[in-house]
Amino acid sequence: MSNFITNLLLIKDQKNITMEDKLDLINVDGQDTFVFHGTLSYNPKCCPNCGCKKEENNIVKKMDLEIH
Repeated sequence: MSNFITNLLLIKDQKNITMEDKLDLINVDGQDTFVFHGTLSYNPKCCPNCGCKKEENNIVKKMDLEIH
């Protein structure tokens, strides 16, 4: 399933990330949100693509996705 998740999230660097078969649905500011879990093999300071900064041990990318 982890290959499916990396493809769904458009993760291109699949050799440095290991996705867990874990998906949580949590509520963030009144919005139901899916949380995918994975581990990087290195420790970046920010995302090289979008510039999201590291907060503690997390780089959080917020995405809006509409399904019709």
